[in-house]
Amino acid sequence: MGDRQFLVGDSLLVTPVLLPNVTTIDGVFPSAGGPWRDFWTHEVLDVEPDVNSTVPAPLRCIFPITRVFFNTVLNAIQLSSHINVHIRPGTVLALYKNPGHTIFETAQSPYTLLISLDGAGEAHGEMYYDDGETQWTEKAPGTTVTFDVSGGNLTSNVIHGTCVIPHKLTDIVVLGVSEKPRNVHSDMHSVHNYDPAVRGLNWLCALQERPIVCNTNQKMALNATSLDIDLNKPFSFSWA
Repeated sequence: MGDRQFLVGDSLLVTPVLLPNVTTIDGVFPSAGGPWRDFWTHEVLDVEPDVNSTVPAPLRCIFPITRVFFNTVLNAIQLSSHINVHIRPGTVLALYKNPGHTIFETAQSPYTLLISLDGAGEAHGEMYYDDGETQWTEKAPGTTVTFDVSGGNLTSNVIHGTCVIPHKLTDIVVLGVSEKPRNVHSDMHSVHNYDPAVRGLNWLCALQERPIVCNTNQKMALNATSLDIDLNKPFSFSWA
């Protein structure tokens, strides 16, 4: 199946639909020390590692639409498929929170960290930022930020910080947290109030849009919002 899948970096495995009118695809998901997760829904991919497996590729509901047909109002659902993209366990991804129609529009957005813990509760990743205009050379301005997660602690480190990252980190999502935390801190400041209206820390199931508590630990996510973290300097985030 090597010619039907490809990696984006070392963290995202793409398994595109290559045949018409199918609702499943085949792929191989390597052993990686924990469960692969759907990038879009954050759901755990329940497959045996290192063997050819069949996974769903269904149509997805996007939004309701209303049309008039022979003077009759019809309510319908606009459907769209999505490409199967899965996150390697033990990954930290820095994402723009609000993707736009152009690269410039997208780059005006704050950041979200998406963390998918491995079986040992660890994850690692990095982001690189430059101004998007200067021609790349070894001396071109740029900033690399590394992220390391272990034992309920996220720490960052700034390397080659020659380009200022203008936008803040406002959201941190941690997938694979098996128990509801009692304390959450960002740079030693407590953010453990679980009321969604206060400080924006939610405990939710990754498949739901509203803050709820799910009984399936594999789908649990810690979602911290309304943060104001400067990525140009090291920071810490922890839960216990």
